[in-house]
Formats: sequence, structure tokens, C-alpha cells
Amino acid sequence: MTLAHLGLDEKDEAIKTALQLVEEVGGGDCRRGFRTSQRTCTLLARVYAHFGEHDAAIDLLDVLLPAPSWLTVHLLEIDPIWAPLHGHPRFQKLLEKYANDVEH
Repeated sequence: MTLAHLGLDEKDEAIKTALQLVEEVGGGDCRRGFRTSQRTCTLLARVYAHFGEHDAAIDLLDVLLPAPSWLTVHLLEIDPIWAPLHGHPRFQKLLEKYANDVEH
């Protein structure tokens, strides 16, 4: 449902459904480290990035990026979903922070 709201540019509904997923799947805490909650927290970060909530997206990425997962610095650089963040200084610092991390 979240992606449908994202595609329809329905900000409030997209954020609401993504937050519900985080709560249902991950207990509402993106720091818990469960793979499923990482996926839902990444979805929430995508929603935030899409709707211009850059600081919220970067806050989540800062929690998610150091955890073992498919999310990498390279992916953040090339996936167009993260393009709205590319000019943000905090995003650039986040990429630099993990640039030499072998897993990221």
C-alpha cells in the first residue's frame, strides 16, 4: 500500500502506511536489527526522501547503513530513489563515513 501512495504522490498516506509497517513488523524501532524491520525502515526512508523529508530519511539511513544488509553506499549513489538527497550535506557526509567500509 505504501508504494501505491508513493506513486500517487499521497504524502500523508504513504508516511502513515510506512510507519504502520515499521510498527507491525519491527516493533516501531529501526535500530533493532531484524532484517524485516530493516526493509520496512528502508521503505520509510524512501518515502521520506521522495516527499522532501530529507533529515528524517538521512536519520534512518544513518541507522540502517552500518547494519548488515543489501543497503550500500554504492546503491545510495546510483539508485534514483535517493537522488533527492544527493545534494544534502548530511547525506554526503553519510556516504563519506561509510565509503571505506568494505561491506558498504
